[in-house]
Amino acid sequence: MPSQPVTVTISLKNGQLSVNPDPFVVHKHKDQMVMWECEPGPHFNFTVEFENGSPFYESQFSEHFPCSGVVRRNVLPDRSKPSRYKYTVRVENATPLDPGGEVDR
Repeated sequence: MPSQPVTVTISLKNGQLSVNPDPFVVHKHKDQMVMWECEPGPHFNFTVEFENGSPFYESQFSEHFPCSGVVRRNVLPDRSKPSRYKYTVRVENATPLDPGGEVDR
């Protein structure tokens, strides 16, 4: 039975981006995925990019392709601490934001 995706909400208020949760945490053994969505609605374009290595099979996501898919098979999380990944969120007319994500076992 597939796990529920982890929803990361991108918000834009007064030109400032934020994401919740930061960092996101996905559990590889549960085959969890991340689903990025916008608030207050899908009316603006966003991109998400893992520039220095993605834990997923793809490294770029957008409002057209918001689901990460499962964690790559060769990502082996450390049992003592989650693997951390930085990514960049971009929305037109806003300063890019560099939140993080973690892969747990």
